[in-house]
Amino acid sequence: MKTLKSSKTLRFAARHATLQAQGLKSFAYKTGMKTTSIYITENMLEEIMTERLQQAIERLQQLPDAAQNAIAERILDEIDEQEWDEIVKKPHVQHALRRLAKEARRQNAAGETEEGGFAIE
Repeated sequence: MKTLKSSKTLRFAARHATLQAQGLKSFAYKTGMKTTSIYITENMLEEIMTERLQQAIERLQQLPDAAQNAIAERILDEIDEQEWDEIVKKPHVQHALRRLAKEARRQNAAGETEEGGFAIE
């Protein structure tokens, strides 16, 4: 089955190719459900990255695609974990978690819970 690409997708691909031809590097990042691409020059890249990270990325680029993807997944997982830690450190989040834990203990003591996982109401 042949799929047709939307004109928006084709415009994006053309713009992407043009910017890369101008020596700009493309990086995509996800914010919620939206993926955004940014384009920067090599000089800009050097300014926003530590030397050690640049070395790691240069070596990473020499690996096969599967290895690059595996390492990228580990890096993204680590970033997600750090972001989650920052969220959980916030006082209002800690307060809400304590309140939820207190309610769970109350429900358990009252016999309102059962073994075996999660229930969806």
